[in-house]
Amino acid sequence: MSSIYFYSYAALQPVVGVLTDRWKPRKMLTLSVIMMTLGTLIYTYSPSFIFTYIGRLLIGIGSAGIFVPVSWIITKYFSYDKRGFLFAILIFIGNIGSLLAASPFAKLITYFGWRNALANVAFTSFALAILIWLVVRDDNSNKINEANLNNKDKKSVIKTEEEKSSWFVVCREVASIPIIKYCFVSSLTYATMMSFQGLWAVPFFMDIYKMEKSAASDLVTMIPLGFLIGVLLLSKLNDTKYGRYNFFFVNATSLIVYLIFTISTINLPNTFVIILLFLIGFSNSADPYLLKIYSLIFPKRYYGTALGIVNMFPFILSAVYQSFTGLLFDLSEGGVDALQRNVGSYKLYFLILTISLVVATLARVEMIKILNKDYKGKI
Repeated sequence: MSSIYFYSYAALQPVVGVLTDRWKPRKMLTLSVIMMTLGTLIYTYSPSFIFTYIGRLLIGIGSAGIFVPVSWIITKYFSYDKRGFLFAILIFIGNIGSLLAASPFAKLITYFGWRNALANVAFTSFALAILIWLVVRDDNSNKINEANLNNKDKKSVIKTEEEKSSWFVVCREVASIPIIKYCFVSSLTYATMMSFQGLWAVPFFMDIYKMEKSAASDLVTMIPLGFLIGVLLLSKLNDTKYGRYNFFFVNATSLIVYLIFTISTINLPNTFVIILLFLIGFSNSADPYLLKIYSLIFPKRYYGTALGIVNMFPFILSAVYQSFTGLLFDLSEGGVDALQRNVGSYKLYFLILTISLVVATLARVEMIKILNKDYKGKI
């Protein structure tokens, strides 16, 4: 149930990329939000379990069409020295939902009931779709300024942007970029965070620390809070020479956190746990820099298609990690009684997250080497 969102989101990214280049953002964003609205309504009023799957699937399909079109707007409408900040703001706004979906939404469900709470989400989404159609425009008012910056005339810029490439050609060109394989591996950082925040964090504190569900939800809110604060603090640095080093050092913090949880799964002071959870979110806040890398290495004529291809990476890994870790908890046994078994299972779980972060950290080292060598003076 949890993974189907990520599978549908990831599977549709190449299609979304192609459609964004053809239909442009206004139409893509409007249709995507309407699809999310429909999926939420089906999920809300589902009479059976199969309809909850259908609703969740449609929510994933609709959500798939949001990120690429907005990134398309940022890349084509704004100069390179502003994109790092704008990508950070995009991620910040998107992840406010992660913060609201934890403790605040849990309280909303308690007050209104889960069906009424989700119905309100659906109706709000539909209002947003109408607003997008009325406000968003696909024309680029900065095109002449961009042409002047690049010492090109307006006609040559438009001609370049209208050149078409087939999806398979774009795939081949994207795969041939040396840094791309390391971008894929670095996506393990997002997959590990979503595995913990989105699926196992609340059960962990309920099983091991014997918290009530509401208290556990309140505690897990520190992860998206840390992420949001980190994104705001680092947003301006993404457009400086320090951005690439933040991309490495800030992210490496989560490796230390998961190692601490592996060694000391139980009996950690509450204040210390709060700090650790905050650091998990904060350590992922340098990731908008990856979008700036993409805006540099992908040609504008097929930027949407290329971004749709690479945007599959983190969500495929997130889906795999959620399913894999679920299987891990089913198969692992750490002792006789329930508490001991859970402690052993969670230790193994955190160990796997730690190893994953080691691999992702090494990939980011290689990414920095390539940036310093092949893109010196450009990023």
